[in-house]
Amino acid sequence: MNQLDLFAQQWQLPPGPYDVILADPPWQYGSRGPRHGQFGALDYDTLTVEEICAIPVAAIAATNAALFLWFTGSFMPEACQVVKAWGFRFIRIDKVWGKLTKNDKPAAVAGPWGLSDCEFLALGVRGQMCNQQPRPRNQYTLVEEESSLLVREQRPPRHSEKPEIFHQLIEQRFPNAQRIELFARDCHDGWDVWGNEVARQIG
Repeated sequence: MNQLDLFAQQWQLPPGPYDVILADPPWQYGSRGPRHGQFGALDYDTLTVEEICAIPVAAIAATNAALFLWFTGSFMPEACQVVKAWGFRFIRIDKVWGKLTKNDKPAAVAGPWGLSDCEFLALGVRGQMCNQQPRPRNQYTLVEEESSLLVREQRPPRHSEKPEIFHQLIEQRFPNAQRIELFARDCHDGWDVWGNEVARQIG
């Protein structure tokens, strides 16, 4: 048994099965400092791509399920790798979060290749998963946030926290689903949550 196998065994995920999984893993950035926390008995800062891939998410996913995975632009290839490792097939970038300051200005962050003010939400599916409430093809009354790839919202106050609108958009598409958020930073009605920044809330 190698180190990644041992690492995977330390993660105590709820049994599921879940129809919808939303995840915001702590990607390891070379230029950023550690982020500390504890999941069960596992102390961690950030996680390598190999470690994220080793988390046994496939074991808690329903036969037909959807995965929504947060990542930043520099991690696009790695995000596809994680989607596959967790037992899903990559479908598309489902939403782009255009970050705004409290004054509704673009909240750009400087990086080695310039400024970036966006994060991306990838969609992966497993089995025959599809929207639980498909819309008629001749219906054009979609709300702006639901129909648009780009959703501009102010940044929440805590680091890496995501706006509530993204939970709501997923709920609209999968209203009857068993849903869980991994690496959650807050509790949400209708969701099981798991992460070091929330008291674990299951069922």
